[in-house]
Amino acid sequence: MNPQPRLTVRDLRVRAVNVPMAIPLQTSSGTISVAPLALIDLHTEEGVTGAAYLFCYTPLVLKPVVQLLANLAPLVKGDAVAPLALERKLQGRFRLLGAKGVAGMALAGI
Repeated sequence: MNPQPRLTVRDLRVRAVNVPMAIPLQTSSGTISVAPLALIDLHTEEGVTGAAYLFCYTPLVLKPVVQLLANLAPLVKGDAVAPLALERKLQGRFRLLGAKGVAGMALAGI
């Protein structure tokens, strides 16, 4: 069995988009007609790019989630692309604050 090549985080790029929904989502708290998405690209030194998105539920938290992700980028730059190790490292940074709400959403995107 060949070992997987090691990938190293070079950059994390994040952008916010509000996508109109063709069929609005009805919830107990109201109608969601726009999908606030944080688009995430994780670039590696080896040229591989991973893409993910976060549905932020309301435009009110889209900007804070995107800003938090941008603030977390320097913390993972140079690290191996190892999901469990990255999760442990980032969870540790939120030990006092707690990784729920906006922080939890941002961490889930990485």
